[in-house]
Amino acid sequence: MPRDPGWRSVGTMKGENLGTGLQSLARRSGRTRVDYLDFSGQRWPLAAPALFVANQRWVLDRLVPRELTACALVTPTRYGTHVTATSTADELTAGHSLGFVFGAPLPTRAAALVALTVNPPIIPVVAQGTPDPSARVRPQPRVRVVIGAPFYAETSSIDELVGDIAVVMRHLEDLAVEFSSSR
Repeated sequence: MPRDPGWRSVGTMKGENLGTGLQSLARRSGRTRVDYLDFSGQRWPLAAPALFVANQRWVLDRLVPRELTACALVTPTRYGTHVTATSTADELTAGHSLGFVFGAPLPTRAAALVALTVNPPIIPVVAQGTPDPSARVRPQPRVRVVIGAPFYAETSSIDELVGDIAVVMRHLEDLAVEFSSSR
């Protein structure tokens, strides 16, 4: 597979399965170098709906809809309990993936509530850095994206699931930092 100069494949635990779709993100990101570490073991894009939890909004806007899922991606903007429990669960059962930004209490609790209601795979995605398509200086900006293994809610408590999501996201953020320092 030919490599774009702004792309560096990082490989995965089960071989390289990120494909050319993720290379297109590197090309669209201008002069930004985008490095990926994929622990998912999945073939992208996913055909079935999933719940994506990301540490930065741009991941949900740029990466997930184009490269990681073949389904439409819905990112709720209101997080009241009733709105989340009914409308977002309906989106998943209608075949749309959902995306939530991790960190703020309401979106994280909303993601946990949806996961407990419908039980989709939860796919954590962490990015360190932000792509800058207008960057024209050297050295090129670098962005590290770590995609975690999908997991399912194994509890009936929202608070426990929020804690589980937090542990996974912190671990992936640590991996992104470790990966950055090793390059």
